Amino acid sequence: MNDENEKKEVTDTTQLLKVHEKAVSKPENKVISKSERLAEKLKQLCEKREKAFTAQSAAEKKTKEIDEQINKIRTELHNDEIRTLDNLCKSQNLSVKIVIDFLTALTDKMPLSEAAALLEIKIGSDDDV
Repeated sequence: MNDENEKKEVTDTTQLLKVHEKAVSKPENKVISKSERLAEKLKQLCEKREKAFTAQSAAEKKTKEIDEQINKIRTELHNDEIRTLDNLCKSQNLSVKIVIDFLTALTDKMPLSEAAALLEIKIGSDDDV
């Protein structure tokens, strides 16, 4: 009886291996023509180009949004400076026109940095804005 069981087990194992071999069998090597390879390559390149275009469009949109935010903040800063100038003029009983005329005449004679140096005044720089 042991011999029969062993033979049955060997037969079952052999059948399992054959079924497994069929399931895992290697695909046949399909010969692909040059035209088919080139067509596939073209398809892949078109897909890559589409992805790149989409990424570029998204980057341009994001850049535009950032530029809008930058301009909004610059406008706010400018408005704050105008308010400060207006308050200075009010407190000194000056008009903005008088200040503009003075600065125009002064800068016609010498750069503002030289005038500030003569008066030993430190003035800020707008280079970083």
